[in-house]
Amino acid sequence: MNRDLLWKVISKLGCPPNFLSILQEFHNGMNANVVVRGRMSDPFHVFAGVKQGCFLAPVFFNLFLDAVTLANRGGLPPDAGVPFIYRLDGSLFNIRRLTEETKVSHDSVFELQYADDAAFPAHSAATVQGSLDVLSSTYRRAGLTVNVKKTEVLSLAANHDSSGLKRLHKWLS
Repeated sequence: MNRDLLWKVISKLGCPPNFLSILQEFHNGMNANVVVRGRMSDPFHVFAGVKQGCFLAPVFFNLFLDAVTLANRGGLPPDAGVPFIYRLDGSLFNIRRLTEETKVSHDSVFELQYADDAAFPAHSAATVQGSLDVLSSTYRRAGLTVNVKKTEVLSLAANHDSSGLKRLHKWLS
């Protein structure tokens, strides 16, 4: 995680300058050692990421990833995401009331994220491909990478565009 970008994100979210300064000082001059075959390396400087074991590390990561996700949304294909309709007035399972326009909200799921994993629901292989292209570009600008070796495609459609799926698998290999 690019720390300079992290500090900008945290600042834009309203973190007081004095507290941000403390967070930055806490991470400046960070060193680490690596143990290989029972032998510890000499200390080396760490210029990216946050301190492992710090209770704020997951919060930092979530704030950073949220900012990257919002930046990603602007470039998604027009048919990206899976739309859904919902209401929050206590009639969640009343299908008849979902057809009424009052108190009904429309939204789309563009990605499902948990820690460093992400899923991109879509109705076509071409849309998934477009979403992955935008995600990869956005991540690169934020100093993150998509691990192609750990990336998998799961198609649940009974009738899917096999040529689009082949292009997607080619992109992943």
